[in-house]
Amino acid sequence: MLKSQDVVLLLRLISLWRLDGSAHLPLRTDNWQGWEHATHEDWHWDQRRPGFENHWRGLFTVRQLAGDTGISKSQVSLSLNRCFDNGLAFPDRKTDLPKANAPAVLGLLVHAARFLFPVVAGPVSRGIPTAMSAPVLQDHLSAGAGQILVWPSETGNSQGKAIEPLTPTVPYAVRTDPLLYAMLALTDSLRAGLPRERAVAESQLATIMNLPERARQ
Repeated sequence: MLKSQDVVLLLRLISLWRLDGSAHLPLRTDNWQGWEHATHEDWHWDQRRPGFENHWRGLFTVRQLAGDTGISKSQVSLSLNRCFDNGLAFPDRKTDLPKANAPAVLGLLVHAARFLFPVVAGPVSRGIPTAMSAPVLQDHLSAGAGQILVWPSETGNSQGKAIEPLTPTVPYAVRTDPLLYAMLALTDSLRAGLPRERAVAESQLATIMNLPERARQ
């Protein structure tokens, strides 16, 4: 059975494969964060820098995936096995590195995320903006007054209605990964949003995943 941590891991894999230099990377800007006191910026790694390939391949090990997402090594291993078994991930033919089946992941999130992982709302808290309140959607949607949604976090730069992230480690996992933050926030829009908000989130996710129109089903 699919678990919420599987979604976090799949989206991290998608982000890593977007680092391979094969396509333009959106959201690599200074205003992607929703928190204060940012740590080091691993996403500044350039594929033209010496050692990039070894650095990039090393990011796919179970140990590194666990370290970067906050999910335990044993759970990362179980998640990968589940995703291989259900077709949401596969070993890349050229590199044998784990790769998410992006069209299938998008379809799952669009059609089932709000049913499989319903939003659990909490009190007003300090936190990291998510869903319709996240930076990725700031030019596309305007949240109503008092409707800011956040993942509770002491480092967050917003005050709003708390919702539980897919896993408790999400605020940690997104700290140096703009695409992961964007995709998880957009996933929350699919979980919590109205039809128009979900439609915008679907379009933005497809763009980030670099999916052609025919794959956006």
